[in-house]
Amino acid sequence: IYYSMQAISILPLLLFGLIIIFSSTFFFSRAIHKEVATEMEISVELCISLLDSVYPGDYQLKEHTVQGKTAYSLFKGDADITTEYALVDNIKSKTDMDVTLFYKDTRILTTIRSWDGLRLVGTGAPEAIISEVLEPGEPQFYDNVIINQTPYFAYYTPLTNRDGSVVGMLFIGKPTESVNKMIQSSVLPIIAIGVISLIITAWFSFRYAKQIVSTLQKLKEFFA
Repeated sequence: IYYSMQAISILPLLLFGLIIIFSSTFFFSRAIHKEVATEMEISVELCISLLDSVYPGDYQLKEHTVQGKTAYSLFKGDADITTEYALVDNIKSKTDMDVTLFYKDTRILTTIRSWDGLRLVGTGAPEAIISEVLEPGEPQFYDNVIINQTPYFAYYTPLTNRDGSVVGMLFIGKPTESVNKMIQSSVLPIIAIGVISLIITAWFSFRYAKQIVSTLQKLKEFFA
């Protein structure tokens, strides 16, 4: 009887507790993903406003000759921004997110570096990003973009000139590992509270079941 009562009382509590823990973790993770997406969207808009404020004018690629070879530089208005890394580095230092400015589908300014410390300038955007952001001119949020073999939460938005033509993209991203650590640090207290509550409930259930069995045993001995 004792063990049957334990099973009847503990199993539903255990099942209910596990459902609460897993559902809370799932919905909390979704909420953080949404918060990250919103933060990235705001950061992208601020970056664009900052670029327009510091370098007023349209984006344009200008051709010039360097040591007898044809080279290209990206201008915004009258300013050559091809190597203005301080701007994106400053944004990263304040937001803790990577930044990349694309002209068409090519990285011009970026805070993302390869394993040897070199910036990934001159590299292309993934085909999916080109077809979903650059070509239709629509911003998109992604929760699993692979850049330099590293998964990212990323937000891409098209860059336009004053005539409305799409000339490139601006990327804001945060490594997935960084977001997952933030989720874990927030979810662990919820899991801990749930486990402690289950343990306390189980302890009271054991005590209660033990008292009932003891009472039944005394009644059995009385009527024997």
